Amino acid sequence: MLNLALWQERWADFLKLGGRSPRTLEAYTHELKPLFDFLSSWHIHSLAEVTRTHLEGYRHYLFEHESPLKLSTQSGRLSAVKSF
Repeated sequence: MLNLALWQERWADFLKLGGRSPRTLEAYTHELKPLFDFLSSWHIHSLAEVTRTHLEGYRHYLFEHESPLKLSTQSGRLSAVKSF
C-alpha cells in the first residue's frame, strides 16, 4: 500500500517552498487521495512502479467510472496529479 500520509506531507512541504497558498495545499492534498486509491487497486506499492499507462488509466477512470463528476472536478483532480 502506498503511504499516502507520508507522500502528502512531503508534497505539501514542496508546495509550501513554492509559495502555494494554504487553501491550494489543502485542495491538492485532498485531490490526491483518489489517485492513490486507484493505484492501490492496481496493486501499485511504490511511486517508482507508476507508469504513464497507470496515469492515463486514472484519467479514463475519472471520465468513465466516476460519472457524474463535473468536468471541473475531474480537472481539479488531474491538476493535482500534474503538480505531484
